[in-house]
Amino acid sequence: MILMYCISGAIISIFLVPVMYIKTIANQIFICINNKREAYKGQNFLNLLAVVFVNPVIIVLSILIDLFSMPSLLLKDEKYFEHKY
Repeated sequence: MILMYCISGAIISIFLVPVMYIKTIANQIFICINNKREAYKGQNFLNLLAVVFVNPVIIVLSILIDLFSMPSLLLKDEKYFEHKY
């Protein structure tokens, strides 16, 4: 059962990786265009380069962490969940 949750999560996340990557690049381009308070000359461009090259690694690591922590969260006993209403 746990393996099924992990496999379904991995399959779904494969389709979400390009969307997350494009979203972060679009956000950084927006920041690069609109940010007028650079700490040093070229900071916006360097941040854009960092997002383009480092962000795929961060996205993959984030998904892997979620896949390993998902079974323990999904199979948690009901009495440990927070009830707000």
